[in-house]
Amino acid sequence: MVKGGLSPRQNAMMKALGQTFYSKYVQGKRFLTPRPWGEFVHPNQPIKLWYMVEVTHTASFRIKGVYDDGEEVTVQTDISINSDSLYELNCNPELHGLLIEPEYNKKLLFFDVWLENYGIKQSDTRRFEIDWNYCERPYFLFFANSLGGIDDVFLSGFGIDLFDVSGTQAHRPVRTTDTVYTPTIVSPNKSGQNKWKLNSGWKSISTIQFYRDLMLSKQAWFLYPGNDNVSTIIVPVIIQNSDSQLFNRQEDQHNIDIELIEAHSSHFSFDNRSF
Repeated sequence: MVKGGLSPRQNAMMKALGQTFYSKYVQGKRFLTPRPWGEFVHPNQPIKLWYMVEVTHTASFRIKGVYDDGEEVTVQTDISINSDSLYELNCNPELHGLLIEPEYNKKLLFFDVWLENYGIKQSDTRRFEIDWNYCERPYFLFFANSLGGIDDVFLSGFGIDLFDVSGTQAHRPVRTTDTVYTPTIVSPNKSGQNKWKLNSGWKSISTIQFYRDLMLSKQAWFLYPGNDNVSTIIVPVIIQNSDSQLFNRQEDQHNIDIELIEAHSSHFSFDNRSF
């Protein structure tokens, strides 16, 4: 069993074709993700795919990269897959020895990933295109998707850090010992919560449609970038309820704002100097 579900519309359409979740995704050897083909990813993005099999077997996890000079390079990692497990596959090519930018004037354009066993494909093939546009502060989110896996998204637009403070007030009587520094209104209970408003940057319509799954997710994690834009802090977050305009075909607006709040509320602040 995996934690997830399908919408009534998809269930009805699959039923009309005689399909079930098991036949379509497990027996059909599909990665457990609704992310679109050819999605643009950041060079440093922690790209992941999740996979479940019907029968235990060994497989070769393959990544084929295509560079801007036409060169194609394929790398592989041999793995054993058990039918009783859900597998997380790290897809960033550099983790498997395939350099994204091997030379100053040579870059990876896109790469395909799939599972193979003795020349027979054991999964569908997924393509990722590298977004080489300059992004001063890339944002990454993980979220539990509807199919039982965890997807990652790259948001390349602006980001706004917010902080929500709530508390109560109480009145205290004036005492004869009070000085000019003594208040008569005190706040005995205050707590704060981090909030963020992130813009996706330009995305294709298929990618923005994929973000609907992000907004429905009950579990999400924000990789909050440090001041050096290299280190990150994983922060559990909640995607705020929204009535969002996904895209405007008339005005060709293909970006959305995503609002999240930290899944913690605390009476104390966080020391950003330490981490």
